[in-house]
Amino acid sequence: MIAKGGMGKDDGECTRICVKKGATYGFVDVKGGGNEKGFYLLVDQAAPSPFAGRKVRIRGRRQGDSILVRSIAPAD
Repeated sequence: MIAKGGMGKDDGECTRICVKKGATYGFVDVKGGGNEKGFYLLVDQAAPSPFAGRKVRIRGRRQGDSILVRSIAPAD
């Protein structure tokens, strides 16, 4: 959608527009730099907004397919 210009000018704006339309914030975990990935729903849906489309470090507790967010910061 970004290439067509319909969902924002960058990944962050595209993500925030999708969330406004009903999507939820989540975290994609790429394990070991390989193809194996995991997706986790972030229970706190307000905290991720400033970091939409960016690599982050999340502190919290995983509970099934969700993460109970304690803090989010830009990845180093």
